[in-house]
Amino acid sequence: MPATISGDIPAEIIPGHGSTYDLPSGAFWYVSNRVGVIPGDGKTRLRPLPSIADALASAAAYDIFFVLGGHTENVTASNTFSGSAVNTGAMTIPVGVRIIGEGQLSRRPTLTFTAVASTIALASAGSSIENIMLFCPQTGSTTTTAIVTISASSCAVKSCFFFMASSATALATTGVSLSASATYAQVIDCVGFTVTGTPASWISTSATTAPGRVHIRRNIMRMLLSSATGGVIDFSSASGIAPAEWVISDNMLSNLTTASTVVIKGVASAAGHIVNNYLETVGGTAAATAITTPGNMVMFGNQVAQAGKTSIATTTGGAST
Repeated sequence: MPATISGDIPAEIIPGHGSTYDLPSGAFWYVSNRVGVIPGDGKTRLRPLPSIADALASAAAYDIFFVLGGHTENVTASNTFSGSAVNTGAMTIPVGVRIIGEGQLSRRPTLTFTAVASTIALASAGSSIENIMLFCPQTGSTTTTAIVTISASSCAVKSCFFFMASSATALATTGVSLSASATYAQVIDCVGFTVTGTPASWISTSATTAPGRVHIRRNIMRMLLSSATGGVIDFSSASGIAPAEWVISDNMLSNLTTASTVVIKGVASAAGHIVNNYLETVGGTAAATAITTPGNMVMFGNQVAQAGKTSIATTTGGAST
């Protein structure tokens, strides 16, 4: 007889009780090179693989990677990881694979991007990177183009920490680059900042065609940008086919460059919603320009803040202070 709940309901059909409805659709892989960890086949957390590259070499669609707290390795090119002695070339992240960091705050795993072309390339639908510390180059004169590149549908960056610039010469140009194929991308619950240096943006489109239905929600990003009129979120490149049905909501975004007046930089004909965001600038006219060229975006509840001032974001001026 099958196990039952309350005497008559088979346990295997009740979600949350080990049923087939809540089982993962792929295998689990464990990754860690923390001191004292004994490397193994990656099938248990007691014998993890030493590199994300090694897990990718064996992974199938919809597998889940758990990268243990304290793991560190460099990303030296597109999906190329320094921790592997065997899988030293560019790896493919399969469809639906989730790369999930364990731990909180600084105990999360850290990936450091060390070259111009260093990037996590989410090029298969439904793949994601979650809860990992993502560090720009830390020394020398290296500008990484994009820490994460999304070029497939339904990919996600969740709960990651972005260290966007460590000096004036060691930085990333952008944090997340969205290609025209990044439809349904999600960037959610991330935090980040710069110490110095001048990234161009945190999230940006990379082509004249924008992906549709992008969701950017509940992020906190405080940055010195390369331009006072640059955008922490910048989709101004999409002058051919503008964004459609984007949602930018509940974020706290700061352009801390001297005399800054822009935080979100849009394009004509863009459509979607920009709602309930807190936007910080250093300039005096930001109420009218903090959200520049929103196109047809529906906007409400967006606050603009400066030292000692607050106002309602508007593209027509006339904000109250």
